[in-house]
Amino acid sequence: MSATHLRGVKPQAGRDPDAIKRKPPAPAHLTPFARKEWDRVLPMLIKRGLICQADLGFVEAYCTARGLVVEAELRRRQQGEDMLKWLRTQNAAMLTAARLSASLGLDPSSRARLLDTDADESDDDDPLAIR
Repeated sequence: MSATHLRGVKPQAGRDPDAIKRKPPAPAHLTPFARKEWDRVLPMLIKRGLICQADLGFVEAYCTARGLVVEAELRRRQQGEDMLKWLRTQNAAMLTAARLSASLGLDPSSRARLLDTDADESDDDDPLAIR
């Protein structure tokens, strides 16, 4: 049972009723690195029932950011490339990918939060709780 407080009712985590059932093809404009990430994460998200058609752009953005992390690392290692430029690019892409991955449940803490349907906030010490 969910606790009621001024922030509202905590929604139960669960499968999206409109979850996609099969992995769609990767968008054609994705780089090979981003496409590899698409093929890696989408089956997991589909299995968990967390992704619907409207979320695919979000997954695409995550895959693009992760692909850029790998590409920046490869370019940084190449002779003649401006190392500082690629380190900045890689850092920005890593931060973006980390934020997006947390929203998609691709890191351990967000995955636990999304999959923990028994979690219930305690209002015992909440001064704003409605009793």
